[in-house]
Amino acid sequence: MSRRRTTPPVALGAAIGGVAVAAMLQQWSAGRQGTDDRARETVDAVAPTYERWVEPVRKNTPAQERWLFLLQGALGATVFAVAVHHLRRGGSRASE
Repeated sequence: MSRRRTTPPVALGAAIGGVAVAAMLQQWSAGRQGTDDRARETVDAVAPTYERWVEPVRKNTPAQERWLFLLQGALGATVFAVAVHHLRRGGSRASE
């Protein structure tokens, strides 16, 4: 007898929760400065003649960075929720 695979409700809830939390963090941090910008300013203050070894492959706008962060948070929450769901069910299905 074969089981029909469905998306675990926990994973779906975690993904939705992750998107909601990331959206709230995005609004909360809209006027704040990121750690990359702070690091760049610190390097400029400490060693003004420092030259970067490499340049970024792609420059994102602040809006694109927020959406990428939102996507990363949602994917991370989904992976975490699936792992927790899998562990709560008792591990591998190979033994069934």
